[in-house]
Amino acid sequence: EASGLKTKKELYEKELNVPPDSFLYSMEYKKFVAYKLMREAFGFAHKHKLKYVMNEKIIANFINCNPEYWETYSILGDYYHDFEDKDTKAFEYYSIALSKEITTIQDKEIINEKIAFLHLGP
Repeated sequence: EASGLKTKKELYEKELNVPPDSFLYSMEYKKFVAYKLMREAFGFAHKHKLKYVMNEKIIANFINCNPEYWETYSILGDYYHDFEDKDTKAFEYYSIALSKEITTIQDKEIINEKIAFLHLGP
């Protein structure tokens, strides 16, 4: 509390406030927020081994939110790997993830390890 003030009041000068960035009103920001929410939902389902079937529209929307990010496809690979009969689809998404610029060597190694554990073929 500031000494000398008898009443509580906000101390600011309105003309010195920084206006919100226009990015907050853009479609890119809406996609960013949607991506974060969907990533959290996929992560929750994966962590808790839920066999919740996502329709193709939800998956397409998820990809559309961040199509150049490797993690998008790695998450989808995890999602499909959670279903025993979907390893071919998991392989497809892990492969797309590997085709993107991956943040760290460790992340790339993890994806390669996941591919090695897939049950492909007869």
